[in-house]
Order: sequence, then structure tokens, then C-alpha cells
Amino acid sequence: TNKYKEYFNVKTAVAVFSQISGKSSKIWIKKYLNPRPLSNSTSSPSINQPSSESSRFKQFYWLTKRYFNIKINDKVNSLLMLLQAPIIAILICLIFKQITSAVLFMIAISAIWLGTQNAAREIVSEKAIYKRERMFNLYIFPYIFSKISVLSFFSVIQSMIFMFILYIHYNGSGVSVDINNTLFLFFWMVFLSISAAFLGLLLSSLVKTSERAMTILPLILLPQIMLAGLISRVSNGLVEFISYFTISRWGVEGFNIIQENIIENYIDPLSGGLVKVKEDALKLLLKQFHKSYRNNDIFGSLTGTITLDILAVSLMVIVMTLFIYKILKNKDSITIK
Repeated sequence: TNKYKEYFNVKTAVAVFSQISGKSSKIWIKKYLNPRPLSNSTSSPSINQPSSESSRFKQFYWLTKRYFNIKINDKVNSLLMLLQAPIIAILICLIFKQITSAVLFMIAISAIWLGTQNAAREIVSEKAIYKRERMFNLYIFPYIFSKISVLSFFSVIQSMIFMFILYIHYNGSGVSVDINNTLFLFFWMVFLSISAAFLGLLLSSLVKTSERAMTILPLILLPQIMLAGLISRVSNGLVEFISYFTISRWGVEGFNIIQENIIENYIDPLSGGLVKVKEDALKLLLKQFHKSYRNNDIFGSLTGTITLDILAVSLMVIVMTLFIYKILKNKDSITIK
């Protein structure tokens, strides 16, 4: 089983993939390139894939296993990826002494950041491998969901660490409002993080290099911050409509629904001192959105419910999955039936 390592003169499977992807892949491509034309026809040649549905499940299993092993063997990057969650959570605890709307906003943005950043390089970094395997018999959907399965595993661990730190801090002494429904908050964070991973994979499928993916990543995350409804009040219908296409818009609302109560600081007009007031988290957030949403003009009875939040994010995930599939399909250098 170690012959392939000897052939490539490496010690781990990860090192093999490093050699056959990126800049070093050109050596191997040139070595095994077949200069003979595939066909005299001007039309693209085709490769027939096996039609059995079981082959898709087999591909999904082996792709997931391979991808998971690559992640586990790449201990440094995997550890750095996992360490992001406790670092962000500890910073939130140090800055915010009480559960406020800002804390819920930061949890949502952190979930989106972790999910998107985890996935942003996962397709583009192995595009040479993908193309070769696609020319053989690789199905696209098993490939996509093998990525999501492994990324979901890391999202669960990150969210678990993140919420555990927040639970310890905000359920301690001196906190006016405890963190509510911690388990539900954990599941919601996992849901947002996995949904954001699809956004990261979409970015990864669009760009040509890993460096470009990381350059564009902040441009994708900035609208998530600006359109969530907390940084600035949504004052017109156009901005309200655009915000419906961001995960953060529904993610922040979901956290406010689950948490129920928060502490907000106000200036007492008489004494001029700082007063801490217990507020309904959802009602406070709804004041930040456009009146068309607050007045139930668009979604009716679903307005301000976790059901609408789940439906909105799920619909975006479906659309992103179809876009990823289409983009990867367009990368085919030959027609695969």
C-alpha cells in the first residue's frame, strides 16, 4: 500500500496530492500527456459513465474517506482551522459582558465566516485532480457532498467549542440574562456554518487560484455584515430585498428568536447614567428592518419565525448547489454522458 509513496518519494498521502496539484502538477501532466488526438471529429469526444446508482454512493463514500484522511493528515492546517472558533469565542466573552444584540450578531457572522473560510479553497486547490477524475468517471454531486460532509464534521466541532465557551461565560455570576436554549443555539450555528460552506465552495468553483479565493472572500463577507440589520437600520425596500439573499439576514434573526431576551444599554435622560434594560431580542431586531417586513406585507404569518429563517437559508443552499454543479460541469474538457 506504500508503493505510491515510494513512487512519489514522499511520506504521506497529503504530500502526493501536493505534488499532483498546483505548480508542481505540470511535471506530471507533461510526463503522462498523450499527444495523439482523441478523435478526428470536430465535436468533443465523450466518455460513458456507469449508470448504476450504487456507483454514486460508492464514489461518495470513497471521496469522503479520502478527503477526510487528507484533512486529518494535514494536522497543522486542520488545527489552525479548529483554533479559530475558541479564539473568536474568547474575544466575544472579553468584549461583551452581557448577552446583547451585538453578541448574537457576532455569533451569526462567526458561523458564516468559519463555514465560508473552511471551504473557500477546497475545490480550486485540487482542480487538476478533479479534471482528471472527472474525465474518468467522477460524478459531480457525490464530489460536492463529499466536501460538505467533511466540512460539516469540522463545523460541528467548531460550533461545539464556540458555544461551550459562551455557555460557561454567559451563565456565570454577574450576568443579568443567561444564554438561553444553548443546544438550539448550537444547532442553529451548525446549520449556518454548513450553509456558509456551500457559499465557500461556490467561490472556490468560480476562481482560478486559491490566492484569488482568499482575496475575494472578504468582499463576500462584507455584505453579510452590512445587510444583517444590526450595523445600520434597513431604511428602504431595495436594501431590504437585497438582504433576503444573505445568510446573515436570516441567521441573525434566528439567533434573536432562540435567545428571546437580551440586555441593552441606554442613557438615562434624567441622570445621564448608563442603564441596563432587559429587552425582547426579536422585537428589538425587527425595528431595524424595513416596514414592509415588520408589517407582514411580504411573508405574512411567517414573518419573524424560525420557520421562515430555515426556509430562506435552505433555498439559498439549493440554489448555490445547483450553481456549483453547473460551474463544475462547464469545466469539462470532454463530454461525459
